[in-house]
Amino acid sequence: VGVSPFYGCEALTELRVATDNPSFCAKGNALYTKDGKTLVTVAPGLTGTFTAAEGVETIREKALYNCNRLTGLVFPDSVRKIEDMACRLCTALETVTFSQNLEFIGTSAFYGCKALRKVRLPDSLKESGDCVFVHCKNLEKATLPKHLETIGEMLFFDCPRLKYIVVPATVTTIEAEALGYLDSEVTLADFAIYAV
Repeated sequence: VGVSPFYGCEALTELRVATDNPSFCAKGNALYTKDGKTLVTVAPGLTGTFTAAEGVETIREKALYNCNRLTGLVFPDSVRKIEDMACRLCTALETVTFSQNLEFIGTSAFYGCKALRKVRLPDSLKESGDCVFVHCKNLEKATLPKHLETIGEMLFFDCPRLKYIVVPATVTTIEAEALGYLDSEVTLADFAIYAV
């Protein structure tokens, strides 16, 4: 199965897989590899909060791409990796509960999630791609992991409402446009960076 196999099928709210399928299984209207360790995709028309199944370790590239009716995501503590563009353009997404064992977030994973207001990245996070939260227009607060050393390129680019960011003392590098703004009219009044 390729990435985003049901892209644009916004009326699709249910996924089923034959129990004897050797490669895949369905849980909670989401498609997983047979061993349950990789979330492949979800029904694009799902609404409300989606909770990934216990035991899943990888959220595959574009697994939740453009699921623009979801308002919440919950990733269990078994999740270690969120691949590139996994949750891109989930435009109604307001909350994300991250796995406390998450080690990697891919490039543009939450790009364009314009309803997201705050993120708290877990201390287990070791690496992230670039542009993870680009164009999250309503993001107001971000807390970075305890041992983070580098804030990636364009990590929070064009997040014009971001006014509160908690940065650990371990950070030694802030990459290009990590906190940049697309609109030259944006002012930084009341913007605060807290070092902890």
